[in-house]
Amino acid sequence: MIKGLSIRAKLALGSFVIAFLPMMILGNFLLHNVKSEMLQSTKGNILVIVNSVSEEINTYLSHSLNDVTFIGRLPHISDLARQAIKGRNTERARKDIRDFFIEARRHDDEFEAFFFLHPETGEVLSSNLRDHEGMFFNKKPYFEPGKEKPFISSIHYSLDLEKNILAIAVPVMHGNERSGVIAAWLKINELSGILRNTAPIDSYMVSRSNIY
Repeated sequence: MIKGLSIRAKLALGSFVIAFLPMMILGNFLLHNVKSEMLQSTKGNILVIVNSVSEEINTYLSHSLNDVTFIGRLPHISDLARQAIKGRNTERARKDIRDFFIEARRHDDEFEAFFFLHPETGEVLSSNLRDHEGMFFNKKPYFEPGKEKPFISSIHYSLDLEKNILAIAVPVMHGNERSGVIAAWLKINELSGILRNTAPIDSYMVSRSNIY
């Protein structure tokens, strides 16, 4: 195509290229820098979002753990737990613990359920979910760790509720004697709400067994 041009046209084209080539190179350089800055900015924003979500979830779980630990350390609950295991009126003590759970659940709806477990067998002696009393939680992943110290489980599937749960378990001590274990199920939708409200990007919660 250039071969068909006159000498004057070729000279004009050459002058145009010489005049605008530096500008084209500079423009391409600036465009590359802008893209790099935008990419770094996007990465930074995502990191801020992830850190924000992580901090809020940790705060939520920490508060929930403290709430259940506080219940387990109440002298009233400690006394009732001891009576519920080997007292003269075990049924009355278990009913009092159940009533306490019902009231606690009424005032704090972030929890799905509370359970008072026998420290050896894991039997549910008291719960706001009456149909769970008499069940055995000794095979639950949070029972053994919760006997020793406050423990938060990973998200796992509950066959009883047919949905994913996250459990907290804490020991109940009467002096140096372990009188039981209190377990509490947290509502997963509370955590999902945190993700929805703080993360404008797709977020996923995955348990160790990849169920949820």
